[in-house]
Amino acid sequence: IRIPAGEFVMGSADGAPDERPRSVVRITEPFWMTVTEVNNAQYAMFDPKHDTRYIDMHGYNRVVPGFIANHPNQPVARVSWLEAIQFCKRMSQKIGLKVTLPTEAQWEWAARAGADTQFFYGTMDANFDRFANLADQSLRWLVVRYEGPSMLQLRYPYPPELNFPLHDERFRDKWHVVDYCGQMEANAWGLKDMVGNVSEWTLSDYRPYPYTDKDGRNDENSSQRKVARGGSWADRPADAGSPVRRAFEPWQKVYNVGFRVIVEDIKTFQEITLAK
Repeated sequence: IRIPAGEFVMGSADGAPDERPRSVVRITEPFWMTVTEVNNAQYAMFDPKHDTRYIDMHGYNRVVPGFIANHPNQPVARVSWLEAIQFCKRMSQKIGLKVTLPTEAQWEWAARAGADTQFFYGTMDANFDRFANLADQSLRWLVVRYEGPSMLQLRYPYPPELNFPLHDERFRDKWHVVDYCGQMEANAWGLKDMVGNVSEWTLSDYRPYPYTDKDGRNDENSSQRKVARGGSWADRPADAGSPVRRAFEPWQKVYNVGFRVIVEDIKTFQEITLAK
């Protein structure tokens, strides 16, 4: 999807301390961004041995490893920032264009799609069941009991007063853990899963605000902690959204962190697309 150039207020006055001070940020050049996160099938073309594996079930006497997360159409996760960058470099070589991870500013600009609220669909109290795979009511249903041989494993709930695992009891989306890519409604610019499903690596170092492109935070320095954005299926609305930031080491392979890519060479990409 083509993301236009523009200007917005980055960060949040009501969020975590690392989301402020807010500042006006200018996206000087348009770019192209993948509609969804990179999925397992796409990543396997780069690394056939990678396995996103499973999401842990709760309970005793399990006979399966957990809820599946390695289906070809589910977003790839448990990939480090370093691996995501190598994926981008390989893709750049194959198509002859600059492919990379979005900076924090590019990511937030694309996720907001013109909205000034925490989510492109509204505030933290908005029902997200059509728009984002977050930690909803169904996340409470992770207890699995052994019902006997050849029996389907049924899920049972934790008591709602425990709020365990952390979740929002008010809403229920389409799936209880990680879902296939692109199952939710898109934002105003046509991007899906910018909030929820899996968090997404950005190019940027985890540095204090106000944000600026000129301080070296987007120089692909592999020694600094990197920022993941958006929140995942395991995060409540309070821990997700356009301005929310998470910091991880570039070598970490996190169970709920994946990525999507951008193409920076907008003019050349347009010419190729129109030619096709």
